[in-house]
Amino acid sequence: MSDIKPIPYALPINESHRFSNTWLLQGHVTEEEVRKVSSRIGFDFLQKLPTNHFVLRRGDVPHRSRRKYSYNNSLHKALNLTFIKQEQLINVSLRQIMDPQMASDVNLSGSRDVYDNDNYPLPALRMIGPNGVLPSGQVIALTTDVDVSSNSWGGTDGSFEGPSQPVKEAFVHGTSSLRGGKGVIYVFAGGNGGFDDNCNMDGYVNSIYTIGINGVARDLEPPGYAEPCSAVMASAYTGKGGISDNLCTTDVNGGCINSLSGKSAAAPLAAGALALVLGANQNLHWRDMQQLLIETAK
Repeated sequence: MSDIKPIPYALPINESHRFSNTWLLQGHVTEEEVRKVSSRIGFDFLQKLPTNHFVLRRGDVPHRSRRKYSYNNSLHKALNLTFIKQEQLINVSLRQIMDPQMASDVNLSGSRDVYDNDNYPLPALRMIGPNGVLPSGQVIALTTDVDVSSNSWGGTDGSFEGPSQPVKEAFVHGTSSLRGGKGVIYVFAGGNGGFDDNCNMDGYVNSIYTIGINGVARDLEPPGYAEPCSAVMASAYTGKGGISDNLCTTDVNGGCINSLSGKSAAAPLAAGALALVLGANQNLHWRDMQQLLIETAK
């Protein structure tokens, strides 16, 4: 067993250097088998994920590279695998900032910072930014046992991007095993691609395991950046995105801003409302929450 500390699951991204030095694999194998084999053929065992995927690392491979390394065959020969892939950095949307004064209100046991690979999210609630995220980092974030998971990130606007197979399995694990078997409520922002885009193409928003949220301004009209699609279940308030008619919220260092807009603003409002519902009735299943929105959204 290696005593090297695991690297963070997100690294600065460069379009020509997308490959990581980590491998994600799954199969008919035990953790003990993976540990023994990985050590023998030059890998460091990092961890086993809740989806039964294993994360390995090669110390002789750069953290970020344009090259895809051919170690898959050696792992296949040594282990009975059904899935193996050298991880690639994924672009996801913007970064969420947290006021340090909110630190005492954060449930650290239900938090995950995939940049620093710990449970302490300050100075930001983040999975994103001008950086890439690895699939293993997505899985870790989505398999944290919380009541409501608010996600203001997703595929690139105008694309057909969606969850990888490990992330799909994370959704299945989260809705079937977490929150005492009643399932995590996954809320996803509907996207800011505008009327020329369509969030039906977003594999995170149109997943059966998620609640897609669109946005409306205070005049109850969708802003210009809103994406039309049938995959969203409801809309929440957001700003128009110009110099006025935006949302006011807290900022870092105890201040306030009045320029918040985007689906990244609408989705957390919806997630907060759903959290209040669970506060009144913790026995609601993740499908109950979807049905509740279907019957009450106007």
